[in-house]
Amino acid sequence: MSCTSCLTTLEKQSDVPVNKNSQFHFTNGGIYLVFQEYEVSYYAAGNPVVKIPSSVYR
Repeated sequence: MSCTSCLTTLEKQSDVPVNKNSQFHFTNGGIYLVFQEYEVSYYAAGNPVVKIPSSVYR
């Protein structure tokens, strides 16, 4: 689902623009936020994915 070379380190909460239209899904390992092209990066990056590990909210 995600490309290791495409992962980006986020420095602050405002780097992740979450709103009512944001796509996400839950797994045993955490929550994945899926962004559309151009929403947070350039088109060639595809659909950037941000993983929030379950250790953050458990």
